[in-house]
Order: sequence, then C-alpha cells, then structure tokens
Amino acid sequence: MNAARRVAMIAALAACPAIVCAQAWPTKPVRVIIVFPAAGSNDVTGRIVFGRLPQMLNQQFVIENRGGSGGVIGSELVAKSPPDGYTLMVQSTTHVSNAHLYRKLPYDVLKDFTGVTTLARQIGVLVSHPSLPVK
Repeated sequence: MNAARRVAMIAALAACPAIVCAQAWPTKPVRVIIVFPAAGSNDVTGRIVFGRLPQMLNQQFVIENRGGSGGVIGSELVAKSPPDGYTLMVQSTTHVSNAHLYRKLPYDVLKDFTGVTTLARQIGVLVSHPSLPVK
C-alpha cells in the first residue's frame, strides 16, 4: 500500500468517530424510572448519577419513583415504553430474582430490557439462626 492510500485510509477512519458523535441524543427530556420508593439505596444512587447528567449533557432528566411489588410495577412501565432510549430504569438484583419468584410477570426479563451500565455494586449476605443445620 502506497503512502497516499495509507494517509487517505487513516483520514477516512479518523472521520468515523466524528460522524458517530454528531448524532443528536438526547433531543427531549429523558425519563428515569427508579423502581423502588424514595430514600432507598436505588433511589439515592439514581439521583446521584442522574442528578449530575443534566449539567454534563445540557439536557433534562426527569426522575420518577415507581415502587411496588419488588420492582415489578416500575419495570412493567419501562417494558411498555417505546424502545427509543428516552426511558431508563434504575433497578437492582431483584430484577433477575423476580423472574424466579413470580409465576407470571407482565414482561420478559431477558427480552424486554437492554442493560446499559452498572451504577453500583454491593455485597449480599445471607444469615440464619445458629440452630439451623446449614453451613
């Protein structure tokens, strides 16, 4: 490959990220559904993260708490929203466990949602009474 072709290819590849960055998102307020009541760990984490994004992106993020049924009520609302990237959900591990706890959910945990990122991690601990014969 001669030098002129190499320079042309590098210039073309360098322009690709600019095309991707030029996409306009968000162009309207983004709805953030926190599927647990206010003042819980999910609510606090969601408000910290989505409280800072408006200044960073110069865009409005509307936070709504839709608690109930271990996150099922808020999750159903998000599952039935248009898949346009303007409805986000703050959920926890109950999202996965609900699929095993409830016989019939109004949504499919695997098909109706797309993970975006992990906001926080926590360690879960299972405790029992010492007289229980488990190890």
